[in-house]
Amino acid sequence: MIYEGRFADSSNVVHYVRIYTGWSPTYNAANDTVVPITMGETPFVTTMDSGDDTIYKPMKGTGATVQVVTEDYMFDIYSPTAQGTRVELSLGGAIVEWVGYVTPNLYDMSYQAIDTIELECIDGISTLQYVKYTPVGESKAVRSFREIVDHILQQCHCYNGFNVSKNINIPGDAGAIMDKLYVSENNFYDKKSDEKKTDADTAWTCQEVLEQIAQYLGCSVTANGLGVFFVDYDSIKAGNGTENWYNYTIGSSAAPTSTTTTGQLVQIEKGLHYDNSASLSLGDVFNKITVKCQLNDYDDVLPDFFDGAANITKVDPHMECPKTTNYDLGDDRGPMYGDVIENVAGNSMGDTNTKMLVFVDINGKADNGDTFESPTWMSGVFIKYMSNPSITCHKYLYNGNTWNDVTNNYPTLCYTDTLALSGAFMVRSEILWMRKISSVSYWTTHAKEYDDITKFIKTYTDERDEDAPSRLDMDDYILLVNPLADQPNYSNAETEHMWDATNYPFLETELEDVSALYGGDNAYYVISGGVLWDGATKNSNYPIDSGREKIDINRGRKDISQPMAYLRCKLQQGDMWWDGEQWTATESIFKLYFVKEGTDELRADEMMFKELRIVNTVTWDMGLTETGYAIPISGVLTGTPKLTILNPMDFGGSSGYQARLIALKNFKIKAAIGDPSYSGDQSTDTEYTNVINADYVSEAQDVEFKICTWDNKKPNYSCVATQSGGIYAYVDRLANTALTTDAQSVTTYHGTTGEVSDGTLRAEEWMVLRLTKQYSTPAKVFTVSLKKPMFSISPATLFASSTLGCTFVVDKMEFDVKRRKSDLKLVEKI
Repeated sequence: MIYEGRFADSSNVVHYVRIYTGWSPTYNAANDTVVPITMGETPFVTTMDSGDDTIYKPMKGTGATVQVVTEDYMFDIYSPTAQGTRVELSLGGAIVEWVGYVTPNLYDMSYQAIDTIELECIDGISTLQYVKYTPVGESKAVRSFREIVDHILQQCHCYNGFNVSKNINIPGDAGAIMDKLYVSENNFYDKKSDEKKTDADTAWTCQEVLEQIAQYLGCSVTANGLGVFFVDYDSIKAGNGTENWYNYTIGSSAAPTSTTTTGQLVQIEKGLHYDNSASLSLGDVFNKITVKCQLNDYDDVLPDFFDGAANITKVDPHMECPKTTNYDLGDDRGPMYGDVIENVAGNSMGDTNTKMLVFVDINGKADNGDTFESPTWMSGVFIKYMSNPSITCHKYLYNGNTWNDVTNNYPTLCYTDTLALSGAFMVRSEILWMRKISSVSYWTTHAKEYDDITKFIKTYTDERDEDAPSRLDMDDYILLVNPLADQPNYSNAETEHMWDATNYPFLETELEDVSALYGGDNAYYVISGGVLWDGATKNSNYPIDSGREKIDINRGRKDISQPMAYLRCKLQQGDMWWDGEQWTATESIFKLYFVKEGTDELRADEMMFKELRIVNTVTWDMGLTETGYAIPISGVLTGTPKLTILNPMDFGGSSGYQARLIALKNFKIKAAIGDPSYSGDQSTDTEYTNVINADYVSEAQDVEFKICTWDNKKPNYSCVATQSGGIYAYVDRLANTALTTDAQSVTTYHGTTGEVSDGTLRAEEWMVLRLTKQYSTPAKVFTVSLKKPMFSISPATLFASSTLGCTFVVDKMEFDVKRRKSDLKLVEKI
């Protein structure tokens, strides 16, 4: 329904009020009914927020009170949603003076005969406090300020365009700054405190995002009619009421137009204001100004592969419990005594598949006399197969001529499946060492007596060596399985080594583009983790951790080949690839070593069944606390890194052992900023402070920047960059036309003391300068009721008083539309 009323102001100008109930973005007024209403004695009053602590409030919304005379309760006007009832005030029914919505869930009336009801409303930009931010596109990306602001203002569903002061620009680039500045949308989502949280839970409101962009630019956002304005008070003062704007059409990608508004200087003269309505006071001064950067930081470039991983374990049909047949060494098909149990250990929260494979295997001479020397050990293995949509673990089957990628054929897995395939597997597992045995028949006989695999393992766990754990503690591994050429498998498919192939990825990350901007002089990616090598067993497709103390392999004293002891990897970010020495536009493979060159003990028995570490390349002069393989990021990269690990290479050397299985443990890639000076400053957010006068008693509230200048500290989503030809660079300093001269007197800025600024400063420093300039001396505060209509005054209007000898900006204004009365709080602009 459309309620429509009209009233004439004191100059007989007619204004229309339209109230649209049941409104939505798809609402079509042509299909609705118009119902006339009678407006109250004070039909329409608007009030713009004041700046609270300072005039530089980043957003100043406008509320409205609408009076309607009615004998009805008009329940349909009230809506539980932020934009359920639309309200418009227009001049002559054509020119929109104010647009917004009835405040949601606000209905509080006396239960009695009704003459007049009052509707409390808020303008379109104020409804953004109820709207959660969502990405401009299908996923989060690095976006320009223009794209983000345009996207946000479209959520208001009531404005045609937005206008940005030309005062701020990038030094040496006079173009439209909103198109030049970029920030990651990931910045607009707080960290998730637990895995139950979704993006909807952690997203900022659109108002918060809009306020932070305005604050970075040193502007206040306010709406006027069908337009939104980024008002720069210092620019208005410097232009003496004349302002230059970039004008953007909401929903359009067209280049902005330029306009200049003149005649915005209003002289406060006798007869212009109501008698006895004016009062004069002095504003506060502050002892110091502090701007704090609140960084949305991160360190895991790629999230933990196992965060939220799903259990895809299935029943293994080839395992028996109890054992019904004798174990035949000639089969050499791995463990056959085992069972599936139900256990939540290792499950992610909410995962309903609790299957876990538990089995007994033997490792030693009795299993394979050609590979092992005595003794032989039993091991109890607990394992779950996992999957994560962010990780593709490729699996291949050899058909006699080529390797076929059969990844999609294995949505669930059991142990037997791993024996038939080459590829990558995500597992959570634990191995318990049991008793030494002299013959396979010993455990085969007892296996026939136990129908509970866990009791068998508990009974024969070797407590004498204090190996019995107090609880099951499953570790995360990524298995890279590359079976021997003569390995039998249950599908009877032929197998063949793929040692030297480079076109078979085993693991690939498939993460959505969270698009951080990252790089700088001391910026690095650091890859860390453990590597377990098994080149001796044939069918033990699980990580045999700490087995070196128990298993004695033949040819163990023969050297392995260190130059081949690496993982072949690809790391891509955006259009750039790491080639092991530098970032290049050419697709490249780099080597991730896990045996250090020049190691004294390059023997197979010193390396196999032992957790080797990714070779550390971090040096003391980098100032990093992390260890691992360091990749420098000297430029600025964008996009999510994509990691690919190819099939492992054979590095057996003279020992003859191949890389049949490589297990990666706690494998991570982190972003880290070095601190070569060891100052410790990297652990704190940057603060910008100026002490005005320590004797002043009032201290300004700290200003928090959540869109910030890159300060070479923590990897973060909050930093701002510019872009040219697809190449990003951090924005360190901005130019401010109105305050250039003031900046040239600054001698302490972004880490520099004693040097005079060239007139450019960081965004945070411009805010310190603005506030210092405005609040070092008491400013005159003038409250007055002017005989001015609503459309003649805007938030960009500058007022002057020849009597007081100064100019003022509007900090708060209230319009009584019918009486053409403007109640203003004016603050002297210093």
